[in-house]
Amino acid sequence: MQTFRITFDHLELFSWIGGFSGAANVFAMGSDRFDTRTVFNGAMADGEAFSRRVHLLWIGVGTDEPERMKQGIEKLHTSLDDAGIHHVFYESPGTAHGGRRGAAA
Repeated sequence: MQTFRITFDHLELFSWIGGFSGAANVFAMGSDRFDTRTVFNGAMADGEAFSRRVHLLWIGVGTDEPERMKQGIEKLHTSLDDAGIHHVFYESPGTAHGGRRGAAA
């Protein structure tokens, strides 16, 4: 989540952004989608301009993450799709927040 807060406020400095697991945790509660026009001080208000400026917006989540975390990233992915914001969404099979299931974090 810190990555999003920092990079989206300073798009003049960052054009490759990666959010992992808990990146969308703030979106896990509440509505099914967040408003890409207003979130992060409107950084994504113009989806086409955002997609031209940001070369890669990558979001990922492990399939064995806590449900709330997984749902948050999935909602983020859906909202970005709906807004036409180019991004990569990756689900890492059999992994959770600290690594592989059962692995020491």
